[in-house]
Amino acid sequence: MKGKLHITGLLLIALAITTQTTNAQQNWVKDANNPVMDNNSNTQAWDRWYMNPTVLVVNDTLRMWYNGRKQGEPAQIGHAYSVNGGITWITNTNPVLLAGNIGDWDRAKNPNSILLENDTLKMWYTGSSDDFNVNNSIGYAKRHLNDTAWTLNSLPVLEKGTSGVWDDLGVFGPSVIFDSRDNLYKMWYHGYDVDANTPDGEIGYATSPNGINWVKDTLHNPVIEIGPNGSFYDTWLFPSAVLLMNDTLRMWFTGWDGNSTSPYYKFLEIGYATSIDGVNWVLQNNAQPVLNIGAAGSWDELQVRCGSVIVHHDSLKMFYYGFRGGSGTQIGLAIDTVFNKIGINELQESIALDMVISPNPINDRATIAFYLSKTSNASMVIYNQHGQVVASLLDEKTQTGNHELKYDTSALPAGLYFCVLKSNNSMLTKKFIKM
Repeated sequence: MKGKLHITGLLLIALAITTQTTNAQQNWVKDANNPVMDNNSNTQAWDRWYMNPTVLVVNDTLRMWYNGRKQGEPAQIGHAYSVNGGITWITNTNPVLLAGNIGDWDRAKNPNSILLENDTLKMWYTGSSDDFNVNNSIGYAKRHLNDTAWTLNSLPVLEKGTSGVWDDLGVFGPSVIFDSRDNLYKMWYHGYDVDANTPDGEIGYATSPNGINWVKDTLHNPVIEIGPNGSFYDTWLFPSAVLLMNDTLRMWFTGWDGNSTSPYYKFLEIGYATSIDGVNWVLQNNAQPVLNIGAAGSWDELQVRCGSVIVHHDSLKMFYYGFRGGSGTQIGLAIDTVFNKIGINELQESIALDMVISPNPINDRATIAFYLSKTSNASMVIYNQHGQVVASLLDEKTQTGNHELKYDTSALPAGLYFCVLKSNNSMLTKKFIKM
């Protein structure tokens, strides 16, 4: 059954406020040097084909972990680095994470998300006993930045759901961030209930205090469902990269249109969505891809799949892999040209915000205390749970420091409401309940 984004009217309105920031993520230009990692010239190499680039910036060097594979053999994880911004790469001779034994839950391994925390690299990867067709699980590995050996969890840290739920055949492709606002690791992942190459493949959400013990959000999952018939993501989609910028979560995802007249690998393109809370997502760019497949005959004519999005030298860079029939998979680079000019300035102009609503729940009157780290034009708007404006409490130049507003809620019906404070390019949302 075709689905839709899990979305609220509030987000449609609140995210419309940040149009400039959103538009800064829609202008991707493929690099003229693509593919930046071509097929391995050694046809017998373990990494004959390069897939799923997962990239970090470490001391101005770009470091990539990727899925390397040879025809008929399970996928392993390789490492490469670049000192010229991702144009050329030097690869390790051998895998850094080897294939498991036959029957192991992670015999084949696919890197998906890596964080660097206090000189420790933390990796979340997809493991499979049958080369990513069914029964995929998510594993975890870590190592010190200056070491070479990874320590792997012996068991998956996230597994498929129970029989009958939306992800009961497998989970795949986690994208993980650490959110310092609430000290939680947050994961978005692809789940499916038929097999990896058929509908419906959708996006779920889970949280963890330590990156190992994860709890799925069963109340809202899946948080992004497949699109309507005819959309580029009407069969499945998976979260390729998530960044937290300006208190807004930004996701680049790979969508598949399920073209039934073509092999399963055709027509995979990259979309973009934003969210305030990680649960309710708004598809951007008029629900169209932000990176398309290449022209006929090009190296990426049949698919583009996002691997990583990073900020590097005041630019937003996407590393993705593409496919052309008979030539295997290769890795390309795209740069967001508008972010290069606008996005960094927006981040520099962002303002620290804080807001407390008391009491909460509210009977008839509330006090809204808020803080601005810089004098600026500020607004405060109240929305109901359907995204309708019910009150505008502030719209003026406001001084640095602490402020307090009294709000008479006696005329409001009982229910859930959202208070949105905006100042320059920063926005903060707080929920409250009217009794």
